[in-house]
Amino acid sequence: MAHPYTRRFEEYEPGEGSSLLLGPDGASSKVKINQDGSIEATKFLDTTDNLELFVDRGEVKARFQIDYSTEAEVSLSGGSSFYRSTRGMVLHYNNSLFVYGFALTRTSHMNFSKFLYLSKSARHSVVQTLEAGGRFVFHFSRNSKNWAIPTQATTWCKPFKDAVHLRATEEIRDTNDLIIIKTGRFRSGPGGVRSGIHKEKIVWVSPHEELSFTGFIEGAGTYHHSGKNGLSRFSGAAGPGSWFTGQNAARSLPWTGSSGTFGFTQKAKISYLSSKNYILPSGTVLKSAVVGSKFDVSGTKSDITGEATITGTNFYSAYATTGDEKGGGLVAYTGQCKVPVLTGYNWDGVIPANTPYKIEVWGSNGELVGFNGRVEAVPTGLSEFGGDLNNFKITISGSGEGIDLVDPRSAQNMASTLAHVDCLRKLDNLLILAGWRASGSNMKKYHYYMNKLYTGII
Repeated sequence: MAHPYTRRFEEYEPGEGSSLLLGPDGASSKVKINQDGSIEATKFLDTTDNLELFVDRGEVKARFQIDYSTEAEVSLSGGSSFYRSTRGMVLHYNNSLFVYGFALTRTSHMNFSKFLYLSKSARHSVVQTLEAGGRFVFHFSRNSKNWAIPTQATTWCKPFKDAVHLRATEEIRDTNDLIIIKTGRFRSGPGGVRSGIHKEKIVWVSPHEELSFTGFIEGAGTYHHSGKNGLSRFSGAAGPGSWFTGQNAARSLPWTGSSGTFGFTQKAKISYLSSKNYILPSGTVLKSAVVGSKFDVSGTKSDITGEATITGTNFYSAYATTGDEKGGGLVAYTGQCKVPVLTGYNWDGVIPANTPYKIEVWGSNGELVGFNGRVEAVPTGLSEFGGDLNNFKITISGSGEGIDLVDPRSAQNMASTLAHVDCLRKLDNLLILAGWRASGSNMKKYHYYMNKLYTGII
């Protein structure tokens, strides 16, 4: 029997204006060879490569794979082109309910909102300082030292219906610069709706030490027009990155007969607190008097035990002050905000049932924020803590699709992010069904928050 696509062309005698139809069903086929040599088809697919040609609403397009998860769709008719990526993700939890991570990322104090309110000369000086390889930070002064204002990365953690510990999923190291745990109770809104943390307090700070570096901070000088040769004289300290290079340096200015303040950057010794030389082993519960290790300046590793209370730490001596905006309690002043601090007794590392909490990372070095490692929430009722809860595992899978008009990597990153969000949504639903988390309007708010957080909209 002849193959259905086989034609005997020597027997084919086309009539005027007719076309040769190819396909198993003859006349109903959508593949035509015209007498002028042109071919009409809805799609061209070469199985020897990954290039596909097709027509979409009259527009000729090409589609091809870039890698296992990403394809490009290019218009050959001058229309739009884009990249599409589909990614999957699987989360495996062992005896934990949630895992939090703060990957090391670059940061700059130019991202602070207060940078926008600097004078034009000061902003220009900061940019010049950074371009020259200098490190600029906003600061506050205390105990005759310049303290860098920390960059704060925060994860708001939805509470569980049972008490939990926070512990190191794997070894925590290279912390830039402090891990902070805050907890409190829900704030009650209109109609009894709970949102946010009310009366939150810092209950734990990672073991740390005082370090310093030579960088640049804000400076200010004054200028006045000298009335000679169109030049002006400056007074005040100058430094690298400024628009002048010494005391009373003369510079030609576009204005005359005026005086005012001139912003610039000046070199200074900058102090900050950091845990980057400390290591917390895998499985360590975050609590007062935590046990870990530390590297000294010679690279020697030694065992350490954290302070029993926050009042015994450098954090307390550097940041603590009395009285908040309402005149009560001990607070930590970071140079831009005041946060109440728990003092007076050891924190046992227990987040009580139905209690919201935050995990934050404060980076004060002006370059990096985050740490290597992860923190997980585990029930205090596990058998390893003396409870009767046996070992359990959670496996969640999710997927996401990302599209970008310019860069395939952006499409891939979006797909991975949305796959992670999909996993978190499914995990939340599972925890609700298992009785570990409450449902209701708060969960919807949390999903909304997490979607904005992980897609970079927040």
